[in-house]
Amino acid sequence: YDTKSKRLFLKRGVYDQDGAFRLEDLFIGAELTVCARKLKIVSYGDVPTRSLFDKNGEQVYTVIGGAAHGDLGNLFTAAHDRGFTIKRVKTLPSGDMSVHVELVGQGGVETWREAVNATLSEDAARAVHVDAAGLESEKVFASKECSATFDSCSLCIVRPHAVREGKVGSVISAILNAGLQISAMQTFVLLKSQAENFYEVYKTVLPSAQYASMITELASGLCLAMEVRGDNVVPRLRELCGPFDIEIAKHLRPNTIRACHGRNNVHNVVHCTDLAEERRMVLLGVDNAGKTTTLEKLKSLFGLKGMVIAVFWDLGGHASFRSVWHNYYSEVQGVMFIVDSADPTRIEESKATLVEVISHDKLKGVPLLCLANKQDKPEALSIQELSRLFEFERLFSERPFHVHPCCALQGQGLEAGVRWLLAEADKFARSQTTQK
Repeated sequence: YDTKSKRLFLKRGVYDQDGAFRLEDLFIGAELTVCARKLKIVSYGDVPTRSLFDKNGEQVYTVIGGAAHGDLGNLFTAAHDRGFTIKRVKTLPSGDMSVHVELVGQGGVETWREAVNATLSEDAARAVHVDAAGLESEKVFASKECSATFDSCSLCIVRPHAVREGKVGSVISAILNAGLQISAMQTFVLLKSQAENFYEVYKTVLPSAQYASMITELASGLCLAMEVRGDNVVPRLRELCGPFDIEIAKHLRPNTIRACHGRNNVHNVVHCTDLAEERRMVLLGVDNAGKTTTLEKLKSLFGLKGMVIAVFWDLGGHASFRSVWHNYYSEVQGVMFIVDSADPTRIEESKATLVEVISHDKLKGVPLLCLANKQDKPEALSIQELSRLFEFERLFSERPFHVHPCCALQGQGLEAGVRWLLAEADKFARSQTTQK
């Protein structure tokens, strides 16, 4: 019942929000977002409910001092392993930053004290204060004071699904092990409108369904925001988190946070400043090979995925246009060449065109993806036959190359081919930066 509007707000039913509520999420003081409203649990409905939740929901207040900061990730991992749920986290600037945490779980103070002693050295354990949650912790979390510097820093958010899944400790450990510093931390429960405002910048660069799912996920529960500092912190944190697209992350950066702990592009563990580093590609081929169809299908099929986003230049394939292709080769990091595999009469022309393109000085070492298009047609040449006719091994062995079957009209084979090219283009771009 909504006491403000004096009308019924909720009635019994299934709530299909991202990440269903768990029993351990329900405790006194917990904040939950239901139907775009933030609700706070303030009391129990009856005595049996109180008996059940009091036993399993003892609340602990712990303050982690400077000597234990190096093991901060291990402490959060230990809390999850002992069955504790994070209620609130906040840092205050008391000399060295102090990390204030409220945990909820069975066994309360004694269980958590045992976990601290088992996780830390004696000196570090002495820097961790453990007590029952009460008035002291309420004052801390009600305070507007925080340790954030808002200077020479970047933002990392552990998403609600990752908090629920106990991955906070792994993320913190990865950041600290990378030589970065965490100068502030605080937990939040966002309304859907707040999540929409936060993600507004992504609205035009992500597919609409994915954008909507990301908003729903960010507003689905407790998230942890961290201020991260260090030399060149923005690119370093971005590198550590990895590509936005999980499949690209696993293929291209297998040791990053998202590759190791993410499930999909919505449940990819962390948010960081990761709008695209562009990778520039040329899309080439003789006329009627299927270049424009390929590009249009990629827009709808592939979307704008990953930390690496490709900008494709679709250059006209008619003979009269090929003389200007070289004007687009500067700073190119990948070549996609389309071949009509169902038209054997133009194979020699396609081969000669490709050899001329790849021989240009500006494309030295640039990765090559050859898409054998129209593989759905019965008369289409096989990949083996095309490779033999084009002499790929002999002519293009000085660069990364891949011949991939596809049907642009149906979108088959395109995404796998582009993933390969993105990975190789990224490696090539980084090698060029290192040489400079």
